[in-house]
Amino acid sequence: MSSERDIVESKNASPIDLNNIKPLEWGNDCKAWFLLDRENLCIIHETMPPDSTEQLHFHRESEQFFYVLSGVLGIYINGETYFLSTKQGMFIPKESPHKVFNDSDSTVEFILFATSSPRHDRVEVA
Repeated sequence: MSSERDIVESKNASPIDLNNIKPLEWGNDCKAWFLLDRENLCIIHETMPPDSTEQLHFHRESEQFFYVLSGVLGIYINGETYFLSTKQGMFIPKESPHKVFNDSDSTVEFILFATSSPRHDRVEVA
């Protein structure tokens, strides 16, 4: 069985099993599984339960793409609110203030693709 470190830092081609990755827990019972965490590419499988949100923020370098697997994901960006359903996605340019949220009554599941690890250049907006 692979450890979290083996999966995200492996230089070899190998299958990734979500069951073998310990999730990062954040916010109100939200979870993030880092499937790949490299300098130039980060892929994260995330879930957000009903009535959860993150703080408004932007990334100095990282560009992101959110792709919804199930449920409805709210995205607030540049003063506009969008709702993405299953099989829909949205690109977030660097330096764009945004936040994702789930104001529905069911859990939303999505994949986040980023051009670098979004943990390292995140700037909270008051």
